[in-house]
Amino acid sequence: RIQPSKPLKIVPYLVVFVLLALALLTRSIGIALIPAIFIPALLSRNWKREHRLAAVLVVAMALAVLLLWKLFNPQSNDTTYGSYFSIFVESLGPGLGDALTGLWIQVTSNFIEIVIEFKNYLSLGHPGSHYFLVSTGIFLLCVIAAARRLVQLKPDAVYVFCYLGIVTIWPYPEEIFRFLHPLILL
Repeated sequence: RIQPSKPLKIVPYLVVFVLLALALLTRSIGIALIPAIFIPALLSRNWKREHRLAAVLVVAMALAVLLLWKLFNPQSNDTTYGSYFSIFVESLGPGLGDALTGLWIQVTSNFIEIVIEFKNYLSLGHPGSHYFLVSTGIFLLCVIAAARRLVQLKPDAVYVFCYLGIVTIWPYPEEIFRFLHPLILL
């Protein structure tokens, strides 16, 4: 006897949709959630077909909310994802070689700043090389653990690496500390 499949519970997806739409409106914290939902939904073998479809639909609806916000709220044109992208491109330099060199310098200096600022969370601002060594070790363990989860296509790990990618190309390294707030929770 064939049993019908269980109906998809829509409430959790509606909650994710609302939260994702709101997060998208808060700039870079939200944009990293798109691949965190989309990539595992498309590539993970552990997701059922109806859950994949629901996740893709949630992402599409949240992006539609963002687009509608941009269209109907004239104040939203002041700082958009597009304006951040243009600031980033302008900061790299005119030629391809200059741009790649600028990108490398920016990524490495921002990554070093991330490690340094991570120390401030753990040491509460206490100076000392032993705090730096311990916090750097903990940071590296966290990155390794997240990388293991990324291989398994876990959404939290996809988010961590997408978010770190955004932070490492951010043209204002003095703002790195505030960008770490969402990651510390993970």
